[in-house]
Amino acid sequence: MQVIKDKGNVVFIRVSALKKIDVLRDKLHKAIDNNNNYEILTISQELDIEIVKFMQNTYLSEHGLSRKRISSINHINKERSCKHG
Repeated sequence: MQVIKDKGNVVFIRVSALKKIDVLRDKLHKAIDNNNNYEILTISQELDIEIVKFMQNTYLSEHGLSRKRISSINHINKERSCKHG
């Protein structure tokens, strides 16, 4: 993991996630060059998922949240709705 300071704020960049996105992007370009429609679709979908995960993790990190905490909050909210529903 790489840490970058920006205007006094610490921004964490998950290097492994960025590397995976770059690898998938390279694979996508090769599939496009080879005109392989099935590979283009498959890799494009996988790339979309990785980009969304990265964006979610970045958002959670910037707001001091974690997936575990969000999961816990969702579980509590489900329990409350079941009791009141």
